[in-house]
Amino acid sequence: MSIRTFLESLKAVPIKGPIIRIVSGNQSCDMDSVVSAIAYSYFYSKKYPSEEPFRPLLNIPQDQLRLRKDILLLLESNSIDPKHLYFLDDVQDLIRLLPKASLNVALVDHCNLQGDVLIQAYEDKRLDVVSIIDHHQDEGVFLDASPRIIAVTGSCSSLVFNYWKSVIDTVIDASVVKLLLGPLLLDTGNMAQKVELGDVLAISEYKKILESAGTSLDRGVFAVNGGKDNFQEVYEDLKRAKKNLDDFLPSDIFLKDFKLFVFQTKGAESVSIGFSSLGKPISWLFKNFKTEEVLEGIYDLQKQYLLDIVILGTSFSRGENRVHAREFCYFTKKAAYSSLGDFTSYLELNSDVYKLKEFKDKMKAINKDIIFKVYNMGNTAASRKQTVPEVKRVIETEY
Repeated sequence: MSIRTFLESLKAVPIKGPIIRIVSGNQSCDMDSVVSAIAYSYFYSKKYPSEEPFRPLLNIPQDQLRLRKDILLLLESNSIDPKHLYFLDDVQDLIRLLPKASLNVALVDHCNLQGDVLIQAYEDKRLDVVSIIDHHQDEGVFLDASPRIIAVTGSCSSLVFNYWKSVIDTVIDASVVKLLLGPLLLDTGNMAQKVELGDVLAISEYKKILESAGTSLDRGVFAVNGGKDNFQEVYEDLKRAKKNLDDFLPSDIFLKDFKLFVFQTKGAESVSIGFSSLGKPISWLFKNFKTEEVLEGIYDLQKQYLLDIVILGTSFSRGENRVHAREFCYFTKKAAYSSLGDFTSYLELNSDVYKLKEFKDKMKAINKDIIFKVYNMGNTAASRKQTVPEVKRVIETEY
């Protein structure tokens, strides 16, 4: 059965309870999370066709999918209609309409619950985490989950595929492999960076499956022609779509790749921190938007998620020499957290901010309303995956 047919048939089956099974990606809902959830759902039903299925959850409201143009391109290229997937809106409806039902949740691309909807269901004792496959730092929770696989890979989707391949003894349909290629190519720069053994094993199997299926498809749909592939072209298509911010407002940009965390200070005070990512320098944001628009975007995010701190991590290539750079920026209304950047040596923060002169006046204007700090990040190897644990350490030990 193709992945498209599977998703269509799955959505056609009504959910009655008393157990509802969901496989959820993380709150940023990037391509790795989306595809990992879809693939887990597909493989589980292939292995256990008579069991209650795991329905793939995109851990965002449905109206936010429009912000993820790379995912829309991948789904369209594989003839998958988003209406056959599940969103937070659906889960909220299920919780309301089936008050006696319980959720069994598999986590992929994260190892702890994220988002108010699922966390509240857990606190209400209506949710159990039953399995975890992730490539982030182990948070040491849900230790009874099975499988509980947390290992370093460029893409979590590789872990999902490798696990299920080890337990499925039937032929894997090429359609799911074409979907799985998307996050692997994006997360590893077409196998050029952050590549681990799990990724190498996965792509080797992907090529075998596609070749044995006689796959010969057009660009944009992941082609393998006589043993030769066009993965670089596909990677560039997906990367271009991911970076496309046309028609976005700052509020859209902050929501596009967002995660919420709540950390505890030494005094057991909860600190809500929103982490957003941007594939361009902060100077681009101020060049393309008015100061008031940036402020409005920050305030909208703070209000929507009740945030104490908004952190924006940027990743880009400096125009004059194409050297990879990162920036660490944060906004807060609370003076106590104005020194957040002073407590980390790991991130190697410094004042060599790209094109700072071009937006220095706008920074001053923003600082009249809210504390706003920008640093160049010397440790360019530290993505959000490493930055979040470091910020957690700072909050827990310095405040």
